[in-house]
Amino acid sequence: MRVDNILAIALAFGSDYGDPRYEPIIDINGDGKIRTDDMLIAATNFGKE
Repeated sequence: MRVDNILAIALAFGSDYGDPRYEPIIDINGDGKIRTDDMLIAATNFGKE
């Protein structure tokens, strides 16, 4: 994860599938929603690639 990944999640935060802000690639757990769990996964993996 990089800083721009974290920013992308923050900008899409609260969006659901079908929302213009929703991006499937940012939906890390694939549940159709960009929520806290996606951010936590990203934060846990920050700096790893």
